[in-house]
Amino acid sequence: MVGLSTDVAGIVTQVLVHDNQKVAKGEILFKLDPLQFHLALDRAEAQVGNTRNDLVALQASYRNMQAQVDQAQKDVDFNMVNFQRQEQLIANNFTPKATYDAARNTLQGSQQKLASLQQQLAGLAANLNGDPDASIENHPKYKDAVAARNEAARQLAHTVVRAPFAGIVTNVPSLQPGQYLAAAATGFNIVSTDHVWVQASPKETELTYVKPGQKATVEVDTYPGQQWIGTVDSISPASASSFFVAAGGKYQRQLGQGGAANTDARQRRQCARKTSIARWNERRAKRGD
Repeated sequence: MVGLSTDVAGIVTQVLVHDNQKVAKGEILFKLDPLQFHLALDRAEAQVGNTRNDLVALQASYRNMQAQVDQAQKDVDFNMVNFQRQEQLIANNFTPKATYDAARNTLQGSQQKLASLQQQLAGLAANLNGDPDASIENHPKYKDAVAARNEAARQLAHTVVRAPFAGIVTNVPSLQPGQYLAAAATGFNIVSTDHVWVQASPKETELTYVKPGQKATVEVDTYPGQQWIGTVDSISPASASSFFVAAGGKYQRQLGQGGAANTDARQRRQCARKTSIARWNERRAKRGD
């Protein structure tokens, strides 16, 4: 038996099955109000578009800045030649010192402008993940926006709860339209009809020749005289009661005799819930049937 739940929270709008109904794998069982999840998906879709536009604009800014850097480099080269000419002229007193100073100041200004533009270009390249020519779809910001969109779509899809396998739904009336269902909270249960197994607790002496893969005859108290043929799937290294005894000892040490009594009560209730008893014929097992 599996509890049916979903990992999103919301108001139940529809319960599409009734108690003890047989359902197929993938059949819709109940739905949550999808409005808030539709809005979240629309917001995430818009963010993907905004991110794409921002990155396209950033690439354009990078190309524009690159052109400015190229022009600034040309200005520096030109001003360097002019300054060197003025150095030669002033060495021979063929030019006023003011003209020389102006050429030097122009050169220094162009050099500072080039350095500033180069820093801005490096910042734009960093915002483009170091590769301005790369596809926008490979940029981390775009991938993050797409992942957020996909998560919103996943949550919207999980407002529709489907049967994980074929089975019979139980305790359906515990979930009603209008009820708020917390994330991971169980709405109702489903019992598989695809794979039926029986947990048996035979005596140790009855397990001497039992091995996985052997045929077994199964009898259920609910149906007296009826038998089913099954196959031994596995053998536990200890019985369920052994685990209960260990748990009882732990609770007794922690809580005293009262805790042990509570554990014994739980054990009795657990045993009472078992409706299936498997019997192996030792003689048949010895023959390997």
